[in-house]
Amino acid sequence: MLPNNIDLNLLQVFDAVYGAGSVSVAAEALKVSQPAVSGALARLREIVGDPLFIRHKGGVIPTARADAMSRPIREALNRLIEAMYEHDRFDPATSKGEFRMTMVDIVEPVVGAQLGRTITAEAPGVQVQFVPVTSSDFLSDLYSGRTHAAIQYFPTTAPHVRAHPLFRIDLCCITRIGWQDRHGPLDRDAFERARHATLNQTLRSYIPIDRLLASQGSQRRITCEMSGLWSIASVVGETDLIAVVPRIFAERMGDVFGLASHPCPFDFPDEVGFLLWHERNHGDPLQRWLRSVIIDSVKGTAYAAAGIDDPPGEPIR
Repeated sequence: MLPNNIDLNLLQVFDAVYGAGSVSVAAEALKVSQPAVSGALARLREIVGDPLFIRHKGGVIPTARADAMSRPIREALNRLIEAMYEHDRFDPATSKGEFRMTMVDIVEPVVGAQLGRTITAEAPGVQVQFVPVTSSDFLSDLYSGRTHAAIQYFPTTAPHVRAHPLFRIDLCCITRIGWQDRHGPLDRDAFERARHATLNQTLRSYIPIDRLLASQGSQRRITCEMSGLWSIASVVGETDLIAVVPRIFAERMGDVFGLASHPCPFDFPDEVGFLLWHERNHGDPLQRWLRSVIIDSVKGTAYAAAGIDDPPGEPIR
């Protein structure tokens, strides 16, 4: 039994602060005031006899005692949540709600199309909102509840965030159709002579193409820096510029923008994109269903990541 002076609300507050590393972000996620969170922490500190969190660089860091408490508390809360939902009969056709997620634009043609088809056919009361990766700190959004999931180029070691491999990121070159008739094969020399369109410097950091080229003694002659892959595809389709993009994007958008895909004349290692979500949303029936739709949209394709068929849900720690 719980001691008389503790309740589940204190454990929920602890879990939220531990995951967010911030009292204010935890308060926003819990939809309570910051003083309420601070008060709950004060009660828990008195019960445990430990400060639990120390102020540090605009947030808080856990003590050793808090680290030791975090996993058992999170597992206990998860079991309670799953027990509450265990007998729920989820019916997409009668469900209503909004699902907000951060998504890198390379998978919008694949994931977005499947979500649109499935929701229209099976869950007309559900609305999905895509939040551009450039407009948010996706981890802060997951912790605060502003978004429910994210698709990103990398997993994370952040506490209480679950990850599932989704798609491979193998790179190719794109040109407009007929480019080779005018310029010849897209070999290393042609790649280095050509003018390139690319993402702006902030977005380029997600896949370090220029650093990989430098390690092989090469570089790009960048003419245009764009704000998204869609803009790159449009510009390349109407000019003699070339670009390096993920194949999953190039092959889905080639016919739309009049693009030809070519193997890159350099050795670029494959990366993996992940579906991420906060543990607090793991047991929600609607969100579990939508995550399964997202995973199924990539399964069986040439882009599916190794491990996509494994049961999702192990927290990344």
